[in-house]
Amino acid sequence: MKMRAGGCLWAVMGMAFVVAMGPSAHARRPEWTKAADLQAGTGAKDVAYSGTISAVKIKCVEGSVSINTIVVRQGGDKTAVPVTAQLRAGDEREIAMTNAVQATGLRISDDGNGKYEVYVKTAGESGAKKESGGDWKTVGEFQAGGNAKEATFAGTASTCRIKCVEGTVSINTIVVRQGGDKTAVPVTAKLNAGEEREVALGQALSVTGFRISDDGRGRYQLSVK
Repeated sequence: MKMRAGGCLWAVMGMAFVVAMGPSAHARRPEWTKAADLQAGTGAKDVAYSGTISAVKIKCVEGSVSINTIVVRQGGDKTAVPVTAQLRAGDEREIAMTNAVQATGLRISDDGNGKYEVYVKTAGESGAKKESGGDWKTVGEFQAGGNAKEATFAGTASTCRIKCVEGTVSINTIVVRQGGDKTAVPVTAKLNAGEEREVALGQALSVTGFRISDDGRGRYQLSVK
C-alpha cells in the first residue's frame, strides 16, 4: 500500500510481500547488507538507507522482539508493510517485494526487550519470480514444522503448487486470503524431496495471501499460477 506523507490517500502499488521463517536453503543466494542493529521497545526506529531494495530481513539476536510494521520511505511517499512477527534469539523473518522500491529510509514499529538486526537486499535478488518453462510464479520457500506459514501475495491465482525441495513435508491445509475473506483448501499431502502437489482453487481468485498448515522437517516451495 502506498501513502503520501501528510495525507490519507492509499493506493495499491502492485507489490507482493512474502513472509518466510528460517535461514535460506540456497547457498548461492546473494548476501544481505546489514542496515542497523536495534534495541526493541521505546518507540518506532528510523533506519537511514538510500538505494533500491527488493527485500528486508529482521533477525533477532538477543531476547525476544515483536515486529509490527515496516514503513519504507520513498522520498515524500511511504509504503507501510504489516509484518506481525514474534521472534526469539536466532529467529529471522524475511519480507520480499515483487517490485523493487527506491528507498530513502525505513521506520520499524517494534515491541519487546530484545535486540535485532535489520538487513536489506538490493533489487533483482528476491521476490516472487516467474519460473522458466511456464506460467508458475514462485511465492516463497519455507521450513516445515512449527507454526503455520504466512505468505502475503497480491495478484490473481487459480492453482497453487507445493514442491518439496528437501527432506519430507506434510501439507495439511492452505488458507487463501482475499482481503477480509478466506477460503480453507484441504490438501493432506505427504511429500518427499522432488515430489510436488498441485491444488486447484476452483476459479481465478484475487489473492492477498496464503496461510499454510504443515508438518515435518523438510523444506518446500509454494508457487502459483
